[in-house]
Amino acid sequence: MLRDVGYVDNVFPSGRKVSDITATGGVGLKAYLPVGNKFTLAAHVLPEYVWWKRFTELSGWRHRSGLGAFAYFNRLSMELKYTNNDLLQYISHEFDGPGDITKDRLELNAEVEVGGSLAVFGGASRAEWKYDDNGFDEAFPDKLVLLDRTEDIARIGVKYKRQDGLQIGVGFEDTQVDFDTVRRDRSNEGTGYVVTVAHTGSHIGAAADLVYREIQETNGSQFNDFKAWTGSGRVQYRSESRFGASLFGNRQIVYSLAQGTSYFTDQRLGASFEMRMGWRTDLRAFVELGKDEYEPLAGNAQLRVDDFDTLGVEFQMKLRETSTFLAGVARTTYDSNVNRFDRELTTIRATINFGGGFLGW
Repeated sequence: MLRDVGYVDNVFPSGRKVSDITATGGVGLKAYLPVGNKFTLAAHVLPEYVWWKRFTELSGWRHRSGLGAFAYFNRLSMELKYTNNDLLQYISHEFDGPGDITKDRLELNAEVEVGGSLAVFGGASRAEWKYDDNGFDEAFPDKLVLLDRTEDIARIGVKYKRQDGLQIGVGFEDTQVDFDTVRRDRSNEGTGYVVTVAHTGSHIGAAADLVYREIQETNGSQFNDFKAWTGSGRVQYRSESRFGASLFGNRQIVYSLAQGTSYFTDQRLGASFEMRMGWRTDLRAFVELGKDEYEPLAGNAQLRVDDFDTLGVEFQMKLRETSTFLAGVARTTYDSNVNRFDRELTTIRATINFGGGFLGW
């Protein structure tokens, strides 16, 4: 693949304004080994090279890799997965600058059919996050390492499944987050009540994973208590002709780098419209409206709120049976109640995938 070829007008929004040219190329392998009729081993190694013309410190090899074991018996299904991703990514809405993010994740999921349409599901995961500013102290004033942490999640529940594709689940979740450093420690633990919905129909599909969370600080950390719903959901419609549409929403906790804050909640609602222009081309337009609400620490009375809206369009073309071209442009405008955080972000991206099949939206 060859992706994110472009000109960046302002590489580090919080520092001096500088521009650069960048591109990312990668090649990799996915492998599957069936062991009998009901057990499969899988592995993938997807290295990529990130190139920057001016900021050579950002250039270098990154990768995605993973191992998995998947078992599907008559009443029991199990998945054991380990992934290691080391990628140059933009940090968050709060800081639209690139940084190295390494994520190690080990995950176990299981589901047992107990009779009829009922099943019991459960799972546990551990993820370790590491952040690196690549030595750019001016743009990243030694803050990214404050986000290094370990997240543990355990979930159990009951699921109802119908033959028409509808699935509804309810359950209980336990979480624990431990930050690596005591400086800006936001360690926390909590519980949650889980609701999941999934439906796959001939024209309408829907999926949602919602959790009502009750989270509190641990060991006197700077995490402010949180009690609210988080999660994501989407409803899609595709006609028999060339048109499709979807509605989606998301609400998540994002740990903040800003002084005097504990975290912010990233909340957004959006819609997308798709049109198949031919057997090999698709066109998609989308709009998002959202709000980032920053939770102030005790003694800090200022409540920062950033409203934002995004408009974008994407064009996708199947070049050959095993190659796809994707191009898109999006513009996001932030309107903050703190004037110095008003800003605009325009992104133009182009990607060529030689691995086969259409890229996911």
